[in-house]
Amino acid sequence: MANKKNLIIAGVAILAGLVYYAYHEFNRKPESTSEKSATASFKADSLAAAFESNDSLATLQYCGKIIEVEGIVQEKSAENGAVRLHLKGSEMSNVICQFEARDSAIFNTVNTGAKVCLKGQCNTYQKVDLLPGGDVLLSNCVWIEKK
Repeated sequence: MANKKNLIIAGVAILAGLVYYAYHEFNRKPESTSEKSATASFKADSLAAAFESNDSLATLQYCGKIIEVEGIVQEKSAENGAVRLHLKGSEMSNVICQFEARDSAIFNTVNTGAKVCLKGQCNTYQKVDLLPGGDVLLSNCVWIEKK
């Protein structure tokens, strides 16, 4: 009888631990990009050129990593709550930076033609079918003050 009681207590304790863990994982906020170090730094045109010349190698080297990029704002877009800056890349490719919600207020102060320095997670190189080039996509971007 004592073994059965101990087994029930252990089962309840394990279940309570799992519920606690699941609750905290579900409510965990992602770490901000501003708290992470960049693994590489680029001018927008050289980042775009790296993906154009060998997108497979560049994907292996940079996708999923935090990178810093500096460039000229070519276009701004805001749709469905997401704000993006399109940086002038190479002749055939651009760099698109999507911002974290807390940094989107600064978006309104930036004009096309402005020089910016950003840090974000490199996600993918989005090619256009039957055309050369594409767009390098960065997410969770934050502003960096150059010193």
